[in-house]
Amino acid sequence: SCQLQGDFPNRGFCVSTVAMSPDQEGPGSVCYDVCNPDHQPQDYTVNGNGGADLANHISQAMVAQVRAGLNNNVSCPRELGLANSMQKCPPGEHCSDKLLHKFKVPSGQGMCVVAGASSSGQACFNMCDYRIPPSRFAEGAHQGIALHVMNFRNSGACQAKPWLPWVISLVVLLLIGACCGLVIYSALVDASPCSSPAYQAESKEGITSQVAGTQMESSNGGVREFALVALAVEIIFAIKLLCLAFEHRQVIKNKAQSATAALRAFTLRPQASKCSAEELVRLEEVRQLRVQMIPYYMVCCVVVSQFVLLAARYSATTHGWLQPGSYWTTLALSVVNMAFLFNPLVVSTSTMGFWYVLHMTSCAGYLTPWSVTPAQALNASMAVLACILLAPRPFLVIGCNLGISILLLARAMTETWALPGCDLFDSLYTLLCGEVMSLILTISMAFLLDGILHQKVRHETRHKNTTAQLGAASSLLNLTCDAIIELDANLRITEDSPQLAAMLLRDRPGSTVKGMTFTQLMPTEHEAARAYQILSSGSAGSAASQTSAGSDEASIHANAFHTRLMDSCSSKFRTEVFQVAYSKVDGQVHHLIGLRDFTDQTPLAGERAMDAMESCTKASTDEFEAPKPFPSWQEVERKGLMTPEPDSSESECEDNNTASTFQATSGDGTVLLYIDMHGVRVASASLTVAHMCGKDLADVFLEKGLEMLRHIWLEASGQQADTIRPFRRIKVRCGKDQYSKISGRVELAKTQAGELYLLVYFKPTRRWIIVGGVLDVW
Repeated sequence: SCQLQGDFPNRGFCVSTVAMSPDQEGPGSVCYDVCNPDHQPQDYTVNGNGGADLANHISQAMVAQVRAGLNNNVSCPRELGLANSMQKCPPGEHCSDKLLHKFKVPSGQGMCVVAGASSSGQACFNMCDYRIPPSRFAEGAHQGIALHVMNFRNSGACQAKPWLPWVISLVVLLLIGACCGLVIYSALVDASPCSSPAYQAESKEGITSQVAGTQMESSNGGVREFALVALAVEIIFAIKLLCLAFEHRQVIKNKAQSATAALRAFTLRPQASKCSAEELVRLEEVRQLRVQMIPYYMVCCVVVSQFVLLAARYSATTHGWLQPGSYWTTLALSVVNMAFLFNPLVVSTSTMGFWYVLHMTSCAGYLTPWSVTPAQALNASMAVLACILLAPRPFLVIGCNLGISILLLARAMTETWALPGCDLFDSLYTLLCGEVMSLILTISMAFLLDGILHQKVRHETRHKNTTAQLGAASSLLNLTCDAIIELDANLRITEDSPQLAAMLLRDRPGSTVKGMTFTQLMPTEHEAARAYQILSSGSAGSAASQTSAGSDEASIHANAFHTRLMDSCSSKFRTEVFQVAYSKVDGQVHHLIGLRDFTDQTPLAGERAMDAMESCTKASTDEFEAPKPFPSWQEVERKGLMTPEPDSSESECEDNNTASTFQATSGDGTVLLYIDMHGVRVASASLTVAHMCGKDLADVFLEKGLEMLRHIWLEASGQQADTIRPFRRIKVRCGKDQYSKISGRVELAKTQAGELYLLVYFKPTRRWIIVGGVLDVW
């Protein structure tokens, strides 16, 4: 930094354009004001090595952060309007479409960041660019952005490929292929001698032998070559099919066993009269779903039958293309379908089977010799596919379609299907192949539709059961917790919670916790990462259990852990978190969270709850290295738990015969020691332990406890900031060769005169009372 002329504190920046080696600092030849709007952030360089130099990159980013109002020590006047540009893209928020286009970032993957190399001091970075560390996105942004970027990268969104262009391309190719096929088919039909009126007249008079001979001669050319090539292709296909079958023989075996078991279970499924109450309810719901779809089908049937009736009337009065039977069959079906328009209730769960048989009978009437010619039978047989919506059982579809197939087979054996010369498409062969394919397709679609409807009903039933269970869980959590919230898959709070706002002292008018990330409420990144790991494991367990198991209980995963939250006054309090992870209908995992402040209480989950504060505690001690010769107080505590005292004659203060006295002195149990670290003594204490006043610390604490206090004192007094350190099971003296273990927290206090003291709060596991001036433990 450098000093500017005038009253501009901390706004001077030494700028140099001289090229230097990376390990040397450039001589500051010019002093720029970081708030000068005449200069862009990229103008603030510490050497002339260009914007790619790390030192220049850091200096430019610092200037951009100052102008954006993200620096706590240096700020620019609002009148300059330097921070207004940052409002267009606040750090940590998603980029606008304009910025996405400018920085060439795919939609949904851009995040606004502070960038000194940009003229506006901001840029749009791709969260899927793994060359950029997550910490780079967190510069100048609110807490939790680095975790959000890591979560985004782990969610699989970066590997997702756009599918819509491929689908559109496929549809376009299919349409082009269909058009080409239609043109070729039209050309073949026009070139066929059967399409000419002269040939039809000659065929009726019996002049067909010469044309048949010509057709035979023209069709025999290249038959042998075609047969050999087709045989070679079929052999290659058979060999490849055998290789694949041998390679995946175990998979095929498992699939065959699963299909056999499913078929056996389906055939052994009890009838409606023998079904359980739950099965009867599911069958009734499946029928109700069919009834909900039937109106659309019936309306289509009414409209189509009216068009067919119009075409039949036109044909009957002009050229007579249709057979006489089709007129009356069309008329009868139109009248029957119109009954649905006058009374939609004629189609219900009890009459679906009747309507299906009626429609299939009409289809069979169309296929009789009285209604259609052999060439028209194939088109009429395809109408049976849409009728499966009316069938209450797949077996009814099998019976009706087999009847139609038998009818067509009988006609194929007794009637002539083509003129001798018109073998462009063999009508009999085409009809039989088409009927077999139609039969297989119709039966398959019937079973598929029935399975889809049953699966839909099962999912809805599971959703209802899950909703009821979550309602019961919410009611139970309301009895034991201070606040109840719901988190989405990204751990964001879905709805506002006045109880949580009151806990965090954010219950001012207009404030809300909706949309906040749950990990933002935690004081340190280590605790946030630990809580994120625990919640994510619950999400993975819920999703895996839902995928692997079909029970309602398997899709819900419960968990409990301990962590700390921080309110708006930066005060930290211990919180017990009860988590219920569950999957919604759309597959998204949500969390029902119950929060309970147990700073001065006993946790309900006890040892079964995981501790999300362990990694935080360890990380916090790593940040502040303990001065020699004192070890860290966590190490002292750990040694105190694992290493016994050298004097084996010491015994823990305990008297099992004084239970009544223990109950008589029950209360909150929290006591306070006011410790003067300069005089190494207890300055004051709660009434329960008032006899400790004036005692030396060596007469109260053992050596490991003293080292813990010394280390906290050196650490806290050096920072002179709000310092709260928990401890557990520290040994204190309570008599000759006797000790007890206490747990609590240590805070730094400051008097009006400016003197620093330590406040030790603890809640011993046994009540302490004064008996004859001697401290006893009951």
